[in-house]
Amino acid sequence: MPVREVDAWYRDEFTGKWRGQPFVLYPNQDGTMGADYVGPSQIWAEENGLEGDQYNGFRKTFNQDELEDVQVNRIDYLARWKEKNPA
Repeated sequence: MPVREVDAWYRDEFTGKWRGQPFVLYPNQDGTMGADYVGPSQIWAEENGLEGDQYNGFRKTFNQDELEDVQVNRIDYLARWKEKNPA
């Protein structure tokens, strides 16, 4: 499909906090939220039971009610494309 025929093209990025620490979130089909830890402390991640390591990152799965300050950032790729490709 030619881009000029596209009505909408966007991506939603979710962020939130757990125990005051920042995570990038992604919804799972079962209603939980997968979460990648983006905070600075490997020690905090290990002490709070996150899976992973310092090289591959730390992650955890949460029920939605365990998360705080959940925000959605919608990126409009069609608008970006139109700015770069006028007419």
